[in-house]
Amino acid sequence: MKVNGQQKQSDSTSLMLFDIPRILQHVTSVTPLEDNDLVLTGTPKGVGPVEPGDVITAGIKVNGVELEEGKIEVRVEERATGYGAAA
Repeated sequence: MKVNGQQKQSDSTSLMLFDIPRILQHVTSVTPLEDNDLVLTGTPKGVGPVEPGDVITAGIKVNGVELEEGKIEVRVEERATGYGAAA
C-alpha cells in the first residue's frame, strides 16, 4: 500500500491471524457477497494517518506478480456524515 506514492505497507497474507477462506466464510455467514464487493481486513505494520486529498493505492501480488484486477486507488475525503448503522 502506498500513500501519495510513498510505500507504507508491504506484507504477506500468511501473517494474518485468520486465513482468507475463514474470513470469507465468516463474512458470508452474515451477508452475501456480490460481484465487485471488496472485503477489507486488518492492517499490517506501517499504518499511519492520512489526510483529505491523500491518494491511497494498493494491490495484490501472487508469486511476485502484481495482479491487475487486484489494484485499487482511493482519494481520502472528509466524512460528510456521522458514523452509525444504516436504517
